[in-house]
Amino acid sequence: MQKNAIKKAFINGISECSNSEPSEILKTIYALHVYNISKIDNHDIIRSAMAIDQNWRKLSNQAFEELISDMATPLLNKQGIKLILQSELCDLLNQNLISNQKPDLEWLRKQSKSSTFNFYLAIRNGESYKIYGSVQSRTSISDNETKDRQESIVAMKKFFMSVAIVLDGKNLENSIIKNTVNGSEFDNQQNGWHGMYVLSNKEIEIDRIHSIDVLMENFVKDVIEGAKFWTEQRQWFNHTWKPQR
Repeated sequence: MQKNAIKKAFINGISECSNSEPSEILKTIYALHVYNISKIDNHDIIRSAMAIDQNWRKLSNQAFEELISDMATPLLNKQGIKLILQSELCDLLNQNLISNQKPDLEWLRKQSKSSTFNFYLAIRNGESYKIYGSVQSRTSISDNETKDRQESIVAMKKFFMSVAIVLDGKNLENSIIKNTVNGSEFDNQQNGWHGMYVLSNKEIEIDRIHSIDVLMENFVKDVIEGAKFWTEQRQWFNHTWKPQR
């Protein structure tokens, strides 16, 4: 119930407060969430209430994940692409409804026991699906960015599309974070994702980092292009692949 309330409040906030940044809207909902549980409005005391904060992080991430699914699923379904939830992956594998080759299936079975990726991108293949990509959704890029990046790089080495969707993109102004996403020739650091998408009212276009709104146009366009390339030239779908702009 709490998760659904956060999601609905967030959707209403985005719709009714179009001039406010989505990340600021979520922070406001967070303050109300803390007060609703604790009845404490002292900032110092709130910061010490770690149990509440952890509860918020869990629920807000789950709400953000469901929001992404709600927004993207109907758009992708029209293109024959299925957004598979992490929780669905194990069942589909057990039902033999994932028709990737054996090396892929071994990696996907391992991922089905992990929480690294929130979604998987799949193309319908008769009665089953072929998974061609993975998606990480995070309310902030700073959350587990090192681990997330490492797992994303593994996915790209296995010739899967790997992208991330984040809510709070303020840290992307930091050059270190930008290099974490885009890579850097200076220190021979490769890009961490094929693309990262920030839900924001601001226009963001920093190499592989792009802003999206509730229509998710950049994200949808890129994963459709990724599906086509993966189907036709998967052997070239390494970390250097980049959607056309």
